[in-house]
Amino acid sequence: MSARVPRRLAAVTAVFLVALAGATRAEAATTGAATVSPTNSSSTWNGGPYLMPNLSTYVGDPVCNQVMRCDDVTLTVDVPSGYAAGHDLQVAVGWSASVADYDLYLYDSAGREVARATSNADPEMLFVPPVSGRYTVRVVPSNPLNQPYWAAAALVSK
Repeated sequence: MSARVPRRLAAVTAVFLVALAGATRAEAATTGAATVSPTNSSSTWNGGPYLMPNLSTYVGDPVCNQVMRCDDVTLTVDVPSGYAAGHDLQVAVGWSASVADYDLYLYDSAGREVARATSNADPEMLFVPPVSGRYTVRVVPSNPLNQPYWAAAALVSK
């Protein structure tokens, strides 16, 4: 009888760990790709929902790992030289519940921050000159409240 207790405990623990692993995957960071160009001026994607906030942004730059979740999308901007004179690159993230909050970061191909939108606004939006290259759009769930989000990148006239 004493041998059954450890086996049951091991079985219950295994079921719990499998369930926990499944819950962690539900909050897995998404990676994807988007492209904007004069002939394809916008691209959209969705993410979340997230249950837990990533609190790292309260003390500095976002930390993204298995515990503190973020979504990264590779954004390719393909525009001719001089295009920025009449256009901006607009990146936005929004959500349904006004009390939730996501933050938005844009990094160049070297990992340097280009811009950030970290207010409580819905949607968070940033505008930068459109320069050809690859960027990382990072969406950070600062107060997600189990809300999914939508995101978009677009080339817009000034």
